Amino acid sequence: MQNAMNELARMGGETLSFILVSRLKDVSFNPQRKEPLIFEVLRPSRIRINIQSTNPLGSSQEGFDNLECKSYLELPTSRQCANFVAHLADKIYLPIEGASISLPVRVRGVERISANGKILDGESVPFELYPLEARELVTSAWETLMSTQARFLRLLRWHQDIDAPPDLYDSEPSIYWRSSRSGNGDEHRHVSRQVSRDGELWLPTSHGIVWNEFLEQELQQLWEGGNDEPIAHELLREASLLTLNGSYRSGLLMAATAVETAVKDHIGKLRPDTHWILQNLPSPPVEKMLRKYLPDMHAHSAVISDWKLLNPLWKACGKLFEARNATAHGGADTDGPSMRQHIQTASDIIYILDVLAGRLWARQRVNFKIRDALGWPAPIEPNVFISISQPRWEIDDTPKMSS
Repeated sequence: MQNAMNELARMGGETLSFILVSRLKDVSFNPQRKEPLIFEVLRPSRIRINIQSTNPLGSSQEGFDNLECKSYLELPTSRQCANFVAHLADKIYLPIEGASISLPVRVRGVERISANGKILDGESVPFELYPLEARELVTSAWETLMSTQARFLRLLRWHQDIDAPPDLYDSEPSIYWRSSRSGNGDEHRHVSRQVSRDGELWLPTSHGIVWNEFLEQELQQLWEGGNDEPIAHELLREASLLTLNGSYRSGLLMAATAVETAVKDHIGKLRPDTHWILQNLPSPPVEKMLRKYLPDMHAHSAVISDWKLLNPLWKACGKLFEARNATAHGGADTDGPSMRQHIQTASDIIYILDVLAGRLWARQRVNFKIRDALGWPAPIEPNVFISISQPRWEIDDTPKMSS
């Protein structure tokens, strides 16, 4: 805390105030609580966490469910960055040091920002065009608030044995900011961390149910064959949910368990004589079983023409288990990008084992790079995207970089 105060003094006492707003999923107060729950975190940063029901005052559900969590953080900043944020709230772009554009800004013949910094009505300046200091502060605040808030909520549900799902939020939290140079009546304004894209912004939707005659036939065959969803896939879904929720270490352990379960189950079914050994005695590393034992078991398989094409996947599997061991035995942490890669690795391995077990439809569920390398078909059902109108800011003239 003293370091933060020293930094604040060095920067002239200017701050940016941030609020992370989240809708909690399937959690309620019991008994009802009309006033907010308030928890203060002092280290390593001072953060105040508020949880309160958003149900209408006077209603029968007042103070019960529909909980909203708000986490507050202040970060020291330079006077010029504080000025930038204060002006941005008034739809003025202030080209301070670290800004990547000079004024005016014309995009496809339309003046989006005038020579005096006035932003065109209805326009929102893309995040990547903010000055460097502003971008770094938003990123720092987001990461700090997300990790602190998630840790508090997980501790809360563990400590009180709260009825709650593994995932914390109904949707991704939002972040808001306000400058110490803003007027007293100014509210915190939403910060869009989304960068602009070419043309419209296309976002993949959740992979939901697709239904046609061909898929119905495949599912009918699975049903008549007495199949259930393999436990490895169930574990992988838990790992994905934990990762989405920011519980990276738990997700990592679950993803590794999913792969290990899938490999042992696959070998045990093809070589029943090994089942007892796999379940009761230490087995070789999973990567070694995949790299060495699996090709021998499927030496005459027609679905994999060249096992060397899977060497990158086996290498990624080795990294997954190295990370798992570092976490399980040493408490090592991991991050979101690493976990998303580990989840993809686990998914590819488990679906490849499905293919080798005779479920040829599973070829379409593997990462496109592996599908292309092996000559496997792409999914026949369409990938659904939603379009958000957000034309890219293709600035007409090459902007001068502000010094």
